Amino acid sequence: MTKNRYWLVIILVVIVALIGGVWWASHRGPSFKADGELVLPNGSRVQIAILTTKAEKYRGFSKMHQPCPDCGLLFVWPVLSQPTIVMRDMLFPLDLVWLRDKQIVQLTLNIQPEAGEESQLTKYMANEPVDAVLEVPASFVGRHNLKIGQFVDWH
Repeated sequence: MTKNRYWLVIILVVIVALIGGVWWASHRGPSFKADGELVLPNGSRVQIAILTTKAEKYRGFSKMHQPCPDCGLLFVWPVLSQPTIVMRDMLFPLDLVWLRDKQIVQLTLNIQPEAGEESQLTKYMANEPVDAVLEVPASFVGRHNLKIGQFVDWH
């Protein structure tokens, strides 16, 4: 093979690899990025992403593949409220841990993904005002033996 053909083959391989990489990245969906740590009542620690903006809370785990069994999203509000959680574009089931002043006030377990128009999705709410909701992969609550009345902490 001549030198020019050799370089042409190398360039074509690099171009195909770049195009493939761009396609893969654009089709795998968003990825989980932890920016905090949750301390559970038994002292164990799990990685969380702390969500404070409206856009972050709207997206949640939507279109993400399950990051890990012990990773979660912590939705935080500056004042007590009764936020609504839906399973919009979810790819895996969830447990919800409803919190007020870092105390567990309600647990919603094994919520399954749903398809359809947003107006048709099941709406999940706490029975009382909360200031945070922890979204974790289903079975997290059972594995960590979380109970109403216990406290968690995060940073």
